[in-house]
Amino acid sequence: MMVVIKVDKEKQILTDCKWKTYGCASAIASTSVMSEMVKGMSIEQAYHLTPKDVAKELGGLPEHKIHLLGSGRLKPCAPQSTIITAKNGMEDKITKEEARIVCQCMNVTDHEIEEAVLEGARSYLSLQEKTKIGTVCGQCKEETLRLMDVYIGRHFGDRK
Repeated sequence: MMVVIKVDKEKQILTDCKWKTYGCASAIASTSVMSEMVKGMSIEQAYHLTPKDVAKELGGLPEHKIHLLGSGRLKPCAPQSTIITAKNGMEDKITKEEARIVCQCMNVTDHEIEEAVLEGARSYLSLQEKTKIGTVCGQCKEETLRLMDVYIGRHFGDRK
């Protein structure tokens, strides 16, 4: 996926968003909808757009396709966004979300847990299969389960 944004420096909003996505119809549709949603938003608003927001705008997607929305948002462009905002004197427009290591043994971060949830992890076992989290000492299990519930709630509504 490639996304190119145009920012009005005076108004500090995104005025255009062009994209090129290779993949299935769901990936293409999510990128298309995201590109329309961000026009008129501030950089920070666009950066905080979630897969849940895009899925809602699409009218929903099957759960096994939601992982595609992880790439259908501007957050993966964060390093480039930081460069763009710094280059244009707008460093304060993006708040960086630093990754926090949850599993010291396997060096798994909270961002990796979130991505695994977006890719379909719904149980501790499936999360372990995707990330190897908690497979050495297991001390991170409680925090892992808490974060998994947070991310499932954030991206898919309340867990049932």
